[in-house]
Amino acid sequence: MKNVKFRLVGVPPDVAGQLVDIDFDQDIESAKSEVKRIYELNPILDVQFIFKGKVITELSQLKKRGFNPKKDMITIMATQSAGAYNIRNRDLLNHIISEGYDQKGRKTFLLAFRGIELNSPLEILKKFGIEEIQNYELATLLRGIDPTLQFSLSIADHYSKLSKSKTPDGRVLLEQNLINDFKADLLENIESLTKKSPQELQSISPQAFNGIKNYFENSIYKKNKDFAEKYLKGGFFNMLLTYYLKYELPTQIWASFVESDPSIKNKFRDKYFQTWDTDAKKLQKIIWGVLLDFRNPYDGERIQDKDGNPDFRTWMSGKIELHHWLTAEGVENKYKCFFLASLPLPKRKISDSSFFHNKVTKSISLLKGDAKIREGKFWQDEFAVRLSDLLTGIFPSDWNQNFKDDFDDYRINPQNIDARELISWFFLSSQKDLMRKAGINIQLF
Repeated sequence: MKNVKFRLVGVPPDVAGQLVDIDFDQDIESAKSEVKRIYELNPILDVQFIFKGKVITELSQLKKRGFNPKKDMITIMATQSAGAYNIRNRDLLNHIISEGYDQKGRKTFLLAFRGIELNSPLEILKKFGIEEIQNYELATLLRGIDPTLQFSLSIADHYSKLSKSKTPDGRVLLEQNLINDFKADLLENIESLTKKSPQELQSISPQAFNGIKNYFENSIYKKNKDFAEKYLKGGFFNMLLTYYLKYELPTQIWASFVESDPSIKNKFRDKYFQTWDTDAKKLQKIIWGVLLDFRNPYDGERIQDKDGNPDFRTWMSGKIELHHWLTAEGVENKYKCFFLASLPLPKRKISDSSFFHNKVTKSISLLKGDAKIREGKFWQDEFAVRLSDLLTGIFPSDWNQNFKDDFDDYRINPQNIDARELISWFFLSSQKDLMRKAGINIQLF
């Protein structure tokens, strides 16, 4: 008989946690009956035990998954037998949002920002405890946004299984109606979150932004003009907001889902979700260009034309690739395609001093086993050292020192400081755990 910690979803925090005596040699139904008695649950409720994101069907599974009664906790989901637990359909999320909550309850997922001072929109999602969410599907979606919550991503899981080869549509991971509500609440409360007025935010325009905007607007290609109209016309802040809502949040949910199970990770580790497209990659390259002054993040060499201006055409072309630098497992995990995990690198040498992408990928691909993992870890550490400086606005010690004066002039320009702070607010403040694990200095974040 063991004293086991349980946490019941859907009840106030002060009663959610309970200690229950469990005999691991008994059948699971007897354990569920004891849990219902302790929590005084209605006997008709269907109780599910969840540990490490998996529904437990036999108590013996806990031991196999490394359960430690002294420090681990089992989550309890209690639903009516014919309730929402088994519902799987494309309109479910919208149904939950529009009908599943009264106005007071709706705020738990529709992001009531009033009075909350946090560093990032993603942090606000994490502000609300999972115990407030009474629907299993909604709780599992939150699991994708906050990986510390012990739930599996059943929505993403379901849609990934519709095809053995296809990944989910990103719109499944974050529905458009939810995005619209998110955007409305964000803009309504933006001043309290960023400490800048909407007018100040709209006026932020880093040195290179007008140049990149003009490059697309004046292009002879219609697709480039359309891109400028869609993403750049409204200014730098609106570009960041659009990218964040359309691509960054679904990407973080997708990455969390892929990591939720080894078999899923092996299947999808090299795949973007379906609606990840060239527009997303272009926007990432523009944002990195603003942070880096259009420089190679490894050695600091600037991608520029003969007159010393940023070479936007080269930067936006296929000559610059997005490198998935978190290679400590010996592979480029493309499912981690969110902003922080993707660095722009020249595909091949642009000049005699250029460090290029193929140098990394070839050195890893030529090895096997532990040697491959060591090589991947080496390159991950190399980029982490540079990002520790770059993301806090410091000239990287591993860059060519010949570039220091020019980059320092760029980074201390007030326009660029404001832009860097805004990028940090959107894309970095919610990634502290990742940065810490990768060895990136987060002291200034």
